[in-house]
Amino acid sequence: MKQLIMFFCAAGLLLSGCHSVYNAESTSGKDLAREGSAVVVRPDRYVIFGTRSMNDYLEVVYEEFLQNDAGLATVKIGARNKGGEHWWNRKGRDFTMYAQAVFYRQSVAGTTSRSAPLYSTNKQPVTLPLGKVSDMMFMCPVQGAGGYQIIFSEN
Repeated sequence: MKQLIMFFCAAGLLLSGCHSVYNAESTSGKDLAREGSAVVVRPDRYVIFGTRSMNDYLEVVYEEFLQNDAGLATVKIGARNKGGEHWWNRKGRDFTMYAQAVFYRQSVAGTTSRSAPLYSTNKQPVTLPLGKVSDMMFMCPVQGAGGYQIIFSEN
């Protein structure tokens, strides 16, 4: 009996390792073209009625891309917590998000292909109380940036 149990344990370990590597799917050009310069990544919390994603509460008030006096690309962006958007949650909530800027040699908004990033900033925590605007600024220390994408995430 002990040998039979050992056999099934060994077989289970071998079979569970057979499918441990999967190929990642490539993104289509249509999907890339739909992405804007400010995006929210997939939420990590789900509830019965949809998600509790910050995408339901976040609103971009302004975006400005410019070159500073040293010729370095700078992005200024304002994000506002607009409150709840659904009938089951009109009030909304305060939340903390993370913002990161990724700089590219050319604009990525509306393009069907993308090159490797020129520079990526670290994620910065941003607390957004209900109804308030948070002003953020990101700078690329590498010359030659012509485009950017701001990524908002919950973690």
